[in-house]
Amino acid sequence: MANSIEKSDVLTFLGGAAAAVTAVQFFKSRLAHKLAVKTMVGVLKVQDKATVGFERVYEEAQDVYAEAKAEAATDAKASLDKPTEAEAK
Repeated sequence: MANSIEKSDVLTFLGGAAAAVTAVQFFKSRLAHKLAVKTMVGVLKVQDKATVGFERVYEEAQDVYAEAKAEAATDAKASLDKPTEAEAK
């Protein structure tokens, strides 16, 4: 019973083999080539747009960091220029 091959198993195997042959023929076709090229063009366009977006975010983050650093330096200098409570008395 364990060694018997059922009709559904044979049909499944034949269906898989037919799908594989069809897929190979499709991927060798000009249509598949055109589809792959169009897909890659689309992917590269999305990548370019994402890169531009990430660069803008990075530049904005650098600007915010530089402003915060300058403000911290100004605050530190201002706190050094203030007299302490002991000096004020």
